[in-house]
Amino acid sequence: MDREIKARWVAALRSGEYEQGHASLRVGDAFCCLGVLCDIAVRDGVIGEPTIDEGEYAYGRLMERGVLPTEVEVWSGLHIGDPVVVTDTSEDYPLEENLSSLNDEGMSFEEIAEFIEDQL
Repeated sequence: MDREIKARWVAALRSGEYEQGHASLRVGDAFCCLGVLCDIAVRDGVIGEPTIDEGEYAYGRLMERGVLPTEVEVWSGLHIGDPVVVTDTSEDYPLEENLSSLNDEGMSFEEIAEFIEDQL
């Protein structure tokens, strides 16, 4: 992942400026962790303003609602719509989870920021 973009994403997640939401990139004023990265991409002009349908936001050319649009994947250097991190190494094999799953399971933005900082 691009280091500058990662630093900005982690800082945004920790800033307290974003209300954490679940099950969608953004609904109303609530964002999932991936939606925060989409918001940064919009501000940088990587993708246009999202469309809004009944309060749910859709981003990028393919109108993504739950994973990163391709444009954001490429720009950020992630090359995957829902990045995977290792969350537990105490078993015989590491437990890997998508960031959206961690977000939807109730992990805080601070905790998610730690995984992004350490693994992406």
